[in-house]
Amino acid sequence: MSTPSGWSQRLWGGALRSLMGALVAYVALVMVGRWLVLGEIASQFLFYFGIGALGAAALFLVARQARMAAVALAMAAWGCWPEVSLYLGSTAAGPDASATSPHVQVISANVLRPNTRYEEVFDAVLQTDPDVIGLLELSPAWRDAAIKRLGER
Repeated sequence: MSTPSGWSQRLWGGALRSLMGALVAYVALVMVGRWLVLGEIASQFLFYFGIGALGAAALFLVARQARMAAVALAMAAWGCWPEVSLYLGSTAAGPDASATSPHVQVISANVLRPNTRYEEVFDAVLQTDPDVIGLLELSPAWRDAAIKRLGER
């Protein structure tokens, strides 16, 4: 088995440093998401970043870069945690919190402008008796029909 030549080692090392730089840049972008629109958009892909950081950690391990792998694993955990925590569940509020907590019922319907099936939508709304009604892609005809059928709910 031959050892890699000097230029290929430099190329491989540069690629790994670039990968770590990209990971760090993404984290920085997400962190400033409160002030930059691009950061807000980037934060929507945090889970996918976590999966990518996990792959990067594997590459770092193959390259025997333990510290870079550990940093990438920490970034992967940070990126994946919001999704993973949904599956782990939480008992912080207590087991009977849903029975005693106040709740709001919301109904939302995308009614599409060409849709004229007013009665089906309004029957579902009245049957559900929600606290909040949201009608998306509302046309003037839908607005008038909603006011007529649902009144000032």
